[in-house]
Amino acid sequence: EFVQGVRPQVERQLNTFWPKVDFRREYRQLLLAKELLAASLPKRPNVFQGEDIGPLCYLDHLLNEHRNAAFEHVVIDEAQEVSPLEMLLIKRHTRGNGFTILGDLTQSLSPQGIDHWGETLRLFRRATRARYVARTTYRATSEITRYANRILKRVMPTSVRARTAKRTGPRPGFVRARSYDEMVAAIATDIEVLQNPDKGAQTIGVLCKSMSDSKKLHGALRSRGIQNIGIVNSDGATLEKFVVAPIYLTRGLEFDAVILAGASKEHYPTTPLHGKLLYLAVTRAAHYLQIHWVGQPAPQLGVPSRRLRPVKPRRKNRKH
Repeated sequence: EFVQGVRPQVERQLNTFWPKVDFRREYRQLLLAKELLAASLPKRPNVFQGEDIGPLCYLDHLLNEHRNAAFEHVVIDEAQEVSPLEMLLIKRHTRGNGFTILGDLTQSLSPQGIDHWGETLRLFRRATRARYVARTTYRATSEITRYANRILKRVMPTSVRARTAKRTGPRPGFVRARSYDEMVAAIATDIEVLQNPDKGAQTIGVLCKSMSDSKKLHGALRSRGIQNIGIVNSDGATLEKFVVAPIYLTRGLEFDAVILAGASKEHYPTTPLHGKLLYLAVTRAAHYLQIHWVGQPAPQLGVPSRRLRPVKPRRKNRKH
């Protein structure tokens, strides 16, 4: 009874001597001290970007008391998207150094992601560590894997190339269109062909650069009679076997056939991010890969120049 009576008084005194710090305000003050960082802050005081979540949470833990969860072991998938600060925050909630960290730097798309594994390994420098590199891919055919490696060589020259499991299949196809409607018609034809029993494509992914591109193409395909095709939403969930999806939502997914739509130079300039998007798209395919574009193809695709020239009609042999 005495403790229960005294507790409110003690808590009031502690809150007076050590008030809870507004970590969001302190975070803004830190960034406002640097002009370049201050320009990235939204005007509303309690609104932040996704990449601010890790630093905000870590600062809150430093300034205010929090009870740690004390996990025995943590498994992190897609770890290339986890910043060192976010990893350090997770580490604070783990007993010892029980971690299994999985990731692929070639699929890093987030601004807060890491550029090399040394950024993560430094957090565990005093721990017993073991690192394994998985190079053999069992998803795609040799033809698709070799083509994906050529894209990767242009995008990330120092990255580790995948080894093929020596399963063969058709080569990737390249289709240039003169207009968007012509590209849609060609994609619709591809879908109909891939659904034939002789092809055996049980799942088909039509991949676009963005969600807006996906919605536009999904509507265009349905208007052309492709009614059994769905669209992958923001949570990546879908029940349909044939879907249209933005590339960035397909990590971890695979399709028997991938149709990459709108892979033009205009849509994919020569930046590391756009190159990684193209690499991610082609590596979703297990058996078939068709690439469509309007105008000039994205340079990262390395489409042979002979594919860009219009096919001239053959001359008939004259009889003498």
